[in-house]
Amino acid sequence: MTSYHRGECIENLFQALDFSVKAFPKIMAPIRDSSEDKGLRRSFITFYLSFLDNSSFIIRKDLISQRKIISNWFKNIGVDSEDLILSTLTSLFDKVIMDISFSKSTKISFFNDWLVGSLTKLFMRSDKVPDKVSEVLTLLCTDSVYGIKFPEKGWYEGADAEHIKNRPVFSILRQLKPWEDLLQQDLSVKILQSSPELVPPYFKAISSTMSFDPRMSSFWIAYVTFHSRVITLPIPTVNDSRISGPPEDWSVVDSILPSTITRASLTKCFQDSNPSIQYFGAQVLVNCLSKLSTVRHWYSARLFDSSALLEFVEGRIPELSVLSRALHSTKESNNNLLKTALLKGVALYSDLFPELTLSANFAGSTAVIDNLQNVEKLEGFDLVQAQSALVIQGKISKIGKWWNKSGEYSMFTNLLRLGNMNTSLSQKTTRLLIDLSSPTLLFQQETLVHPALVLVHALDLLGEIIDIGKDEEKKVWSLIDESIARCMRSPYRYVDEFATIRTRNDEVLSPFIVTLLEQWKFVQAPKKSVEQWLRRYLQVVVIAGESFSAISKLTQKSDLGHFALDSTTRGAFVDVVTNCSASEIKKDNRRIDNVLDLQAVKFRILNEPENHVLVDHLLSKVPVHLAHYMTRVQFFVDFLNPKLSGPFFGRLYELYQVTELEISEIQSSLRAIDDPTVLSHCTWLLKSEVVKSLLEETSSQQLFERCIDYYTQNGIPITKAVIGRLERLKFSESVEELLEQNIILHSSKLDNSQVNDLSTTLLQARKFDLLCVLIRNTIVDQVDQVLQCKSSKVQAALARHTNSSYDPPLEVVKGALNDKSADSFAILSRSISLLAPEQMKHVVQLITSLEGNLTVSPDVMRTAGILLESGYNDLSEWVKKCVLWLTKCFTGVEDSTQLTSAVSFVSVMCKCAKFT
Repeated sequence: MTSYHRGECIENLFQALDFSVKAFPKIMAPIRDSSEDKGLRRSFITFYLSFLDNSSFIIRKDLISQRKIISNWFKNIGVDSEDLILSTLTSLFDKVIMDISFSKSTKISFFNDWLVGSLTKLFMRSDKVPDKVSEVLTLLCTDSVYGIKFPEKGWYEGADAEHIKNRPVFSILRQLKPWEDLLQQDLSVKILQSSPELVPPYFKAISSTMSFDPRMSSFWIAYVTFHSRVITLPIPTVNDSRISGPPEDWSVVDSILPSTITRASLTKCFQDSNPSIQYFGAQVLVNCLSKLSTVRHWYSARLFDSSALLEFVEGRIPELSVLSRALHSTKESNNNLLKTALLKGVALYSDLFPELTLSANFAGSTAVIDNLQNVEKLEGFDLVQAQSALVIQGKISKIGKWWNKSGEYSMFTNLLRLGNMNTSLSQKTTRLLIDLSSPTLLFQQETLVHPALVLVHALDLLGEIIDIGKDEEKKVWSLIDESIARCMRSPYRYVDEFATIRTRNDEVLSPFIVTLLEQWKFVQAPKKSVEQWLRRYLQVVVIAGESFSAISKLTQKSDLGHFALDSTTRGAFVDVVTNCSASEIKKDNRRIDNVLDLQAVKFRILNEPENHVLVDHLLSKVPVHLAHYMTRVQFFVDFLNPKLSGPFFGRLYELYQVTELEISEIQSSLRAIDDPTVLSHCTWLLKSEVVKSLLEETSSQQLFERCIDYYTQNGIPITKAVIGRLERLKFSESVEELLEQNIILHSSKLDNSQVNDLSTTLLQARKFDLLCVLIRNTIVDQVDQVLQCKSSKVQAALARHTNSSYDPPLEVVKGALNDKSADSFAILSRSISLLAPEQMKHVVQLITSLEGNLTVSPDVMRTAGILLESGYNDLSEWVKKCVLWLTKCFTGVEDSTQLTSAVSFVSVMCKCAKFT
């Protein structure tokens, strides 16, 4: 009956039934485990669910308000079959939770603690029921539209640590046991992600009954896993426009390091003899510090101060010495998993709390890097350990003498070797090598490419030397190691030696290279492969910008012999672009990946500037991500010449259109440039006042044109000063075309005084075409000199585009009477009142005798209209010609241009009074 005709009779049935009858609750609460009672309970629940599924909102609200029935129903829901429980949960999901008509307060009242408690007990079942329970509670607790969750502001939800937001959700969360099964853990994590403001009070609540102290059990492992999942939850989203400062520290800290995790409990983990417990403790600590690092970046992006946050966390994590001892213990056990986790933790310590790393005098990373030298292929745990060791080393290396040997090689050489072993580490090791050497005299700092990067690249070439053996490869490393050490101990000796051999003050050379060439002679034979590598290294050094002449002198002084660029290598892009022919380079598909490649492009261009095709090709390969290097003085200074400035600034302009570039360094350098060809290629880089100065001073047509184009592109109208300059320089017509475009686009920005000055200047310069353009686009009828101009072009323009009444000069009018041109009729249209009767008759004869398109031109029509107004009706022949022309236009003509002209003709004719 409840489902008959989709519930057609359900309202009458509901009114006939009395659900307050005591028998109904008794049916829902069987007193003994009998199939008869279960069958009766099942039948009644099925009947009740049918009511819920087919009734209206009003009836459903009454049904879920039957406390006694609902209480006995869910109190004993565990005895129901799988299909009945699934039907129950589906009805609640579809007809209560998903019905927006039910208010949050109604849903909160229905899904109270005891009902949810009955549902959570169902997680113990082994059928499909737990999945459905999880689905129902997930929507109920995480959806602010259909569920009982109120929208909150996450970490920004109030400053009262004792006041719990979203208490109904919190109550459900407290009834879950995420350490018992994965479904409850997933549900708990989802709730805490949806309501991050509940993280601090939740862990505070469970900390009173549960401890994080380590014990090797399934419960503790699940407990730790749950903590890790909550800690790694993303930062809550927030509308940045609505916040003015950081959230409360307690709220953020407890989300990073829950209150259940204490310094003492984590310390116990690291001091435990069981490696598994140590690992779980390390993993939790790594998760906490990784979250703290993410939050610090989040603070930094919003200009918030994170110092208090860091201080809070620092006080709740173990001392670094605890991790150091645990890491030391892994040497014996060779537990790579634990060792990797501990190193990652120390790396995060060094990044977040560098002062702790320095004060602890941590030496573990140095040992890791030393040990990795014997690994043939760096991957897996070794690779992760190396990455962490590099982070740590970056914080502590500067406090020691990194050039002294700590084993077979110094720390500096070991870092070089580590980067050479794995390309993924190369960038990090190079950055660290640069940081280490920057405060010293080891490398010069003048070139665009840092010498440490050049050295790293050159060491990558070792693998291309086919016949190099282990012994000779070791000699290369020893040569570098010894040169580093000697240069660091006596840097000024090698600085002075370079000073004595350089020929120009702008030459640069790293003291390390001077030392390297000095120590070369001490390398034991055989050393053919070492020599081959050294020559290739010196080649790349020269490409990077170090002094070729100085290196040549040093190689001649040593027994390396005369140094020359090798033209046989074909390895990386640097080799191809410097050694291959132009045709081979154009066919090569290698990309410019780094600044050294870019420097190689410059090197080749400077050595072959006349090959315009090659120059354009190489510059076109410069990618966007390296464009900022082109604006550095070390790079662009050699392109500030007439041969190369065009292609260089052309490519730079293309890159400037697609990415933001800092151009102040170029702008500053261009102030000292007076070559008009160079300046003409880079006017787009100049400031408007500089361009204005160039316009007033230059005698170069090319530069003058570029400056005019700059004005036009930047919306700056030309002034009389520009025209005055044009008159004196006698430039070609191409300049006037640019000026015309500027007048058309921007003359409307001039005030009356500027218009008058410009028109007068144009008149005096006899630039009548430009003056006509100005007349068409502005109002110049206040300038007597222009009004009295004898040029028929100017007078025709005035006649067509000036609104005020004025009389053209008689001399010009007389000339118009003897000419059959559009300009003449334009002048005559303004001069009819000045003509004698005989002259007016002459004008009529002129109009009547016209042939072709001029017959129906606007100027002729306007003149004819004025004559008709003046009583001259002898224009019948002209009218016939016009009608015939119109007929042709509108009859079987497919030419759209002719039709447009016809419409225009009619429009002008209609403006002629007396002729409509």
